[in-house]
Amino acid sequence: AGFYVDFEVYAVADTIIQSHNARKWVVSAGPLSHTPRFTYADGSRAYIFVPHADSFALAYDFTMVVGDTLSFPTYVGAKFTYVVDSIDVVLAGDLYLNRQRVHYVNPNGQPSSWNFDILEHIGMVGLPFDEDYPSCSYPFIPDYDCNSVVDGFDTKFLCFSSVLGNYKPYNGICKLVDTEDPAQTSFSLQPNPAGDSFILKSSDNNSNLLSLRVFDINGKTVCAWATPMDSYSIANLPNGLYLVEAIFENGLRKVEKLIKQ
Repeated sequence: AGFYVDFEVYAVADTIIQSHNARKWVVSAGPLSHTPRFTYADGSRAYIFVPHADSFALAYDFTMVVGDTLSFPTYVGAKFTYVVDSIDVVLAGDLYLNRQRVHYVNPNGQPSSWNFDILEHIGMVGLPFDEDYPSCSYPFIPDYDCNSVVDGFDTKFLCFSSVLGNYKPYNGICKLVDTEDPAQTSFSLQPNPAGDSFILKSSDNNSNLLSLRVFDINGKTVCAWATPMDSYSIANLPNGLYLVEAIFENGLRKVEKLIKQ
């Protein structure tokens, strides 16, 4: 069988590509250094630049629902296609992240037995997240090849670090550093615990807030608002623990716990 290589992904710069404010990433696996990747986010969608096509392609889309299919062009001119099987929210280290459980579709259009998870902000984490063995991980889909590894390199996801927190499945040292300004928008929910409603207070007085969603503990969306409100009603929800996700104009997504009682 193949052997494993630890890889590191560093955000090293921002640049403008085809009018998009793209982030440049350098991928390093042991002694190897891969061609830099360029990405940009648009709300719940992430795009990766495909050099041979001289354009960006949609790689991850967290507006997709169960049964939706996404195809991404690879560097060898083929398509990497996957289908969403389930959607939920998981606690990854310090972070509450949306997760898609998906399966790979073979080039002949038939479903394969290869299932993997996609975590927001991170990308593909290989084998199912909750099995705590996220090997076969490719943050940039065009690099995939581990659905049928026999000999050669495989990669293993070790760590994700940002100003919001860390996810370290093997308790290793996080070397990755998010390049965004740590003073970016923050928010709180008041009151918390809440009764029939709550308000959101952010560091910029909600001027950059785009939308708000409330999830139950199973990751199901139970409330959603497409525009900022003075107050958010949760009167129809049963008492319990919820996650509130705020999406801001710069693409930033933040999640806070909310208790209704």
